[in-house]
This record gives sequence, structure tokens and C-alpha cells, in this order.
Amino acid sequence: MATTTTTASTSYPLLSPAELAYLHTSLSRTPPIRPDGRRARQFRPLATEWNLLPATNGSARVCFSDGSEAVVGVKAEVAPSAAGMIDDGGVDRAQADDSWVTLSIDIPGVREDDGLPVYLAAMLTEALVVSSAASAASPASAASASTAAGAKGGKGITSLSRKLYINRRFHWRLCIDILLLSPPLSYPLPLLSLTTHLALLATRIPRLVSEGEEDPVFDDDWEAAEWLYPRWSPRDRVPAYSNASSPRLLPPITLLVMAVGSTILFDPSQEELSVADMVLAISVAATETLHNVDDDDDDADVDVEMADDDGSIARRKRATKQRQRSMTTTRAISLLAIRTIDPPSRLTTPGVPDPGTTTSTTDATPPTPSAVPPAGPVDGVWTPPRGGFKRGLVRDVLRAVMGRGGVADEVFDGLEAVVVGRPKGAEGGDEMWWDEELRRWAC
Repeated sequence: MATTTTTASTSYPLLSPAELAYLHTSLSRTPPIRPDGRRARQFRPLATEWNLLPATNGSARVCFSDGSEAVVGVKAEVAPSAAGMIDDGGVDRAQADDSWVTLSIDIPGVREDDGLPVYLAAMLTEALVVSSAASAASPASAASASTAAGAKGGKGITSLSRKLYINRRFHWRLCIDILLLSPPLSYPLPLLSLTTHLALLATRIPRLVSEGEEDPVFDDDWEAAEWLYPRWSPRDRVPAYSNASSPRLLPPITLLVMAVGSTILFDPSQEELSVADMVLAISVAATETLHNVDDDDDDADVDVEMADDDGSIARRKRATKQRQRSMTTTRAISLLAIRTIDPPSRLTTPGVPDPGTTTSTTDATPPTPSAVPPAGPVDGVWTPPRGGFKRGLVRDVLRAVMGRGGVADEVFDGLEAVVVGRPKGAEGGDEMWWDEELRRWAC
């Protein structure tokens, strides 16, 4: 787990000390009163689109309700492997070499070598590399990854570096280009992380047809391409046909969390960051397992068999949906990194308390203070945060993120609702897509 510090070097609104004090008091309440009316754990509404860029292996677009928008394109290219990096057994000694993944961020009005895009690119790249190494850390999963993926259509839990491995001489190199279409209205980390997550979920690589140490040759049929992060099809969710017993790895996400006093807020806006006492960037990864919770339901097995014998698509669809109810997904969340971000509230101007003044009606001299202003904080007067934060507050943040039904689960559930697996150009909504899936594997 890595811990680093950076400064949120984006533009923030110039608020007066009175406005900062009012906002800080509002966010400190229970429940907090946020400027846009959201709950403490509620994210900004967003619109998504996937596979919108031609000539890419995967792409996605995410637009937040405040107008900030980002587009991510993923391109895979074959690159020679460094000598001595790959063992004879096809095991990556480094398990996740960051040279296999290159990530660049383009922000309007910001130079490419500026601290903000460089740090954001390093943060997102590190999350990918660390999640790959974490998934391959278990000896059992590392030993059976290639076998499970080959036997089950790539649905075994496989690290990213193993998925990019071709042979001892060549590997896939991922080039991830992130374009922020609008100037950053707030710290752009959540927007870039969610967009990258969806782009990686939509990424496919050509199927390898060569064998052994031959020069790589790939299938020209794009429909036969393999998902970089395998997913479960409608067939896998039917126990009578499912072979997705091994976990699957999901791309990592990085959440931006801030605290005002003891109040924890997720996906903070630019105004909220102006009064933050603590800002954390938390990177998490997830592995999911699909299993049957109703193995003793013999009647459902009979329904599926009858639907198979009858050959009716409609009847088979009803039986499929009936059996789908007995499948459940178990998700395990793992912590990859915690990074502290220096909040912009430290650079704000402190407020000056009014100690009371004395004035003269016959003299035009300016009023003079009748008392020395107090040295410590005063209620209702803005004081920029100084020093660090308590460990107990970090513990509370981690519980809110990684606990059962926590924010990480909610974010992964929301991203799962985006149907990135639907074929490009599919019409008619989910029902027609489901019919096409049934017809394809019913033959």
C-alpha cells in the first residue's frame, strides 16, 4: 500500500472568509448540508458512452452533471519483451511491469509536464500495476491462471500482465490516452478514474492463433477478439450452462474522499474542497465470483431441459430467467493505495473576528480595536486547517469505502449497470440483446 502527498493544483472559487465559514459549518452538520443537495455518500449524476472512438481497442466517455467531460481511448500494440524479464515457464518476474502500460492525460490549458497531469497519470498507472500484482500474488491463482482462463474461455482470475503476455519474446502494450474535454472545474481524479475503468471494461484484444515462441499471428475476425477484462454472459448466469466458477478481476477505481471535522464526504465539488480538513485518494480493486445459491432446485433443472428439448427460444428464455434468479455474485474488495492530497483550504485567507470597536462622533479618525483578537479559533470565523489528521478518521473512511455495502460496492454496482458488453450497433434495448445472445449460444 502506497502513501504519497500532492497538492490539488486546480482552480477553485475565490470565497470570502465569511462564505468559507458558512460552508464549513454547513458541511460539519449531521447530516451535512452540501451546496448541490447531495447526500454524504452520493456521487454526481453522470452520462456514459462506450466504444465511441474508431480504430481503438476500447474507449469510453463520461460526462458529469457539472459539465466536466472526459474521453478515454485504449490502444493495444505488440512490443518486444525485455531480455530476462520472462521466465521459461511464462511467468512475469515483475508480475506487473509498468512499461507494459503507458498512460497520458491531456488537460486543456495545462502543460503535459505540469505537476497535475503527471501525478494523475502516475496515480492511475500505479493502480493498474498494483491491482495486477495483487491478483497474481496468490500462488494457487498464479499457477492455475493460464489453465483456468484457457479452459473457461478466459474467465479465470488473471492478472493484467498475464493477459498481456504473448510469449517470452513479445507482449501487448496498452496505450491509454485520456482527454479532459473541459477545463477542470474540480479535482478531476474521480472523472478520469471512472472513465478509464469503463474504457478498460470495453477493451478487446485480437485472439492469438500462433503457438509457442512463433512470431505472433492474430485472428482477423474482430468478433473473435477476447475481452481484456472477461465478463459473464447471460449463459454464465444460468447454472445449467455456466462455467464461470472462477473469480474475475475488475479494473481498479480511485475514489476522492474529504473530511470536514468528523463528517466524511465522497466525490467533493470544488466549493467543498475549499474548506476540506483532509482529502484522500483511495484506490481499490474488486474480484467477483458467480455461484449458484439454489443447487437443490430440481424443478428448475427440469424446466431448462424441457426448454432445450422443445427448442423454443421464448420458452428457453423464460427458463433461463427463472434459473438466473438462483445465481448470485460475491465481490471481494481489496485496498491498493491511499494517498493524501494537500487541500486548497490551507491556502485560503483566515477570517478576522470582530472584537468590538469604539467610535467618536466628533472625530473622523478610524475606529480602533478595544481588545486584542483571540489567538485561537473562534466559532463562526474561518480558520484554515493546520497540521495533520487523526488516524481514527482514516479508519472511518476505510470502513465507509470497503465495508459490506460500502461506497466501493455501490460504485462497482453502478458501473456494472452500464452495459458495456452489448455489441456495437445493437438495437432494441436489453431484451433484444438478450434474445440475440440466446440465439447465438442455442445453436
